[in-house]
Amino acid sequence: MEIIFDSKRHEELFHKLIKKCKRVRADTISVMYLLALACYDEAQASQMFDFESNCICPENFNQPWQTSGSVRAIRLAFVLWNGYPTEEHQEKNNVYNVFGYSEWDKFFLQAIKLRFQI
Repeated sequence: MEIIFDSKRHEELFHKLIKKCKRVRADTISVMYLLALACYDEAQASQMFDFESNCICPENFNQPWQTSGSVRAIRLAFVLWNGYPTEEHQEKNNVYNVFGYSEWDKFFLQAIKLRFQI
C-alpha cells in the first residue's frame, strides 16, 4: 500500500519512530503514522508513546504544544492502538469530534487503512 504523507517531515519522522519500535504490527504503524503527523519531533512523540514499554501514554495527553489538530490525531491514534478511548476522553473520541474539522482528515483515513490493512 502506498502511504500518503502531509510533508517530508511527517514521512521522515514516521520512519524514525517505526525504527524505535520493539515490534511493528498494523496497530503500531497506524499510531506512529499519526504521532509523526501530530508531533513536531521524536521528543514530543516520546511523551505520547513509551517506546521501552511499547505502550501509549494517555496521562500525557494534555501537553502544552498540542493544537486542535494534534489533539484529534492523538485521540485517533490511542483508539487505533487499544480499540477504545481513555475514560476521561471517551465523549470526545467519536467520529464527529475527530473528523470534519481538520485538513488532516485524509491522513486520519490513511491511518485507519494502515491499522485495518484495507
